[in-house]
Amino acid sequence: ADVQSCLRFLILGEKGTFSGNHLDILAGTWILGLSGLKLWWAFTGDFTEKNKEEFICEGASWNPDSMQLLPIEPGDYLMMMPGHLCAHAPFSMEDCLMTGGMFWNDNMLPQLLDNITWICEHNAVVSNEGVPRQLVTVLEVLSRRPDLSEDVREAMLRTEVRLRPLLSCSCKDSGGCKDECAC
Repeated sequence: ADVQSCLRFLILGEKGTFSGNHLDILAGTWILGLSGLKLWWAFTGDFTEKNKEEFICEGASWNPDSMQLLPIEPGDYLMMMPGHLCAHAPFSMEDCLMTGGMFWNDNMLPQLLDNITWICEHNAVVSNEGVPRQLVTVLEVLSRRPDLSEDVREAMLRTEVRLRPLLSCSCKDSGGCKDECAC
């Protein structure tokens, strides 16, 4: 996975296609229905530590009480706000085409970064996307912004410290990246 591919995407779901409960890797997603009917089963409660532990144990079959069914038809927008963990399980009632993308919000950066870190650390269970190797580079670029508050800088440091071991490649230890390196 790479960050660029998360920014804008198309989803084509054949009738009957289902994806179990999962979180989007960059933790802020917008969707626009273009054709067909898709049911979006979304977690609308607070993502407490207890919820996180249950989600890690149950993975895609996690089915908490605070789920809401949201039909997405052509012309309908759905926004899963950055800074809030929003597990969801979409089901295609008909052949569906949707466009969407992932986005961040400056006001929610500390929570957003903490959520992205948690998703990456538990990625095999809580997401259906790979961890974008470019996240550390994105954080480095973001850190150059002069207008960042101290709480955002602290969140970025926490995120980088926790993610760097997950996103580093062995070629950096052996004299630098090779042309075929994914990082």
